[in-house]
Amino acid sequence: MASESTLEVGCNLRLGFVRTTIKILENMRMSRRFRREMDLVQKLAHPNIVTAYEVDDYQGIPYIAMELLEGPDLNALVEQAGRLAWLESTRAIVQISRALVHAHERELTHRDIKPGNILRNGRGCVKLVDLGLAAMRRTGDETDLLDATQEAQVAGTLPFMAPEQASSLTTADKQSDIYSLGATWFYLLTGKSRLPGKTLAEQFSNLLVTRKFRKLPDDRLPVDLMRIYERMVAYSPADRYTSTRQLNYDLECGLRSCGYSVLSNKITVLVIEDSQLDMLRTLEILRKTNTCLSLHQATTLREGLNVYRYSKIDLALLDLTLPDSDGIETVRRFRKVAPEVPVVVLSGNSDPSLFEACLQAGCSGFIPKFELTAHKIERLIFVTLSKASSPSVSVT
Repeated sequence: MASESTLEVGCNLRLGFVRTTIKILENMRMSRRFRREMDLVQKLAHPNIVTAYEVDDYQGIPYIAMELLEGPDLNALVEQAGRLAWLESTRAIVQISRALVHAHERELTHRDIKPGNILRNGRGCVKLVDLGLAAMRRTGDETDLLDATQEAQVAGTLPFMAPEQASSLTTADKQSDIYSLGATWFYLLTGKSRLPGKTLAEQFSNLLVTRKFRKLPDDRLPVDLMRIYERMVAYSPADRYTSTRQLNYDLECGLRSCGYSVLSNKITVLVIEDSQLDMLRTLEILRKTNTCLSLHQATTLREGLNVYRYSKIDLALLDLTLPDSDGIETVRRFRKVAPEVPVVVLSGNSDPSLFEACLQAGCSGFIPKFELTAHKIERLIFVTLSKASSPSVSVT
């Protein structure tokens, strides 16, 4: 029996009915691994990592409710349509390298990077999924690792696994993720695994004993990108990239050197707040929270709407009490001019009835200012944006 299942359903998750993927635990032997994923999935917030809406237990069964991605995953895409052109594959690798920069800077190693764990979202973006094997560094040299020997022995996907990870899961680190991303790139470009062998025993021998690998044909990548690929899949970690930030920088420079632009993954947030102290506090929290956020600010509703007219705004954080607008009407006026922009209300009033009134007026989220923390606002922004882009469903 599989340890986990995913279901596509319509769920009422506080902000209305949205198409959602529910991941549930079936095999209780894997409970530790699943619950670790429940913990880690909430620590990440990035445009190229699947967004978790809720994690909880239902009648004793743990579950993760996350955004529904249109797909397919990149393994299925290659199986259906054949190998990808170098530009399409490189842009996918750039996006996942950005996701790994975010994960690694939060001290999380994925440990199962492969085409099947990279999904299209239907809007020109790919996202990294499945943190079931991930580990987060705690303090010093201690890492939250699997304690089940049998699970550790079979963990990961051998054709995309770094040699040191195949030797011991506990030695897998950020450079192991880089290797796996390079092996994934090979598969996208060729439609084949870089590691030959029809059986796991043959693959294991080729990886650790004979060190036998398929070579990427010279015509599959431009020269600058080929050098990057070869460094990613270097057998010894000492010869690989030491950081995904440097890898991502080189990949983007490599694309530009070939004459192609690099798509931005910035999320533009407009903060409309008249209190100078509250504005400074909010901006400081957001700047420290997530490097993917690009910030605009306004002190009146009129000024905020002018920013919207001349800039691309992905989400607005809106104070209800402004010099030129007050109360629920502030939400209504903003939504009338910018109906496609999700609005999250920041209020000094925590009255539940005010929250309900804001929802009725068209806001997408609500948080009292005294509850504002980096984790809460980051989660609220990414969950709100994900739900705003998800098709709604009706229930009869």
